[in-house]
Amino acid sequence: MLRPLLFALVLALCATGAKADRYEDCVQSADLERKIRGCTQIIERGPRESLENRDSAYSNRGVAYVAKRDKEQAIADFRKALEIDPSNQLAKIGFDVLGVTP
Repeated sequence: MLRPLLFALVLALCATGAKADRYEDCVQSADLERKIRGCTQIIERGPRESLENRDSAYSNRGVAYVAKRDKEQAIADFRKALEIDPSNQLAKIGFDVLGVTP
């Protein structure tokens, strides 16, 4: 009887940690691959994430792609961010940095 409860508790703790990690990963700037991975996890959750979270994830991932000099992927992410929120300043700045019109 105690074993199933312990198993459920471990699963709950792991799930909570994973949630916190993807958000932390997406906003940190020390490791670009980690940033891209965290933002991608948020984006892939689709409607289970708020539009605000997905918008932020696209913008932050776009910033990481700019730093990696992957202009095409950065543009795609900034465009998606602006589709979600046309007033997204980070995406607009990203286009300016790339010298591209949104």
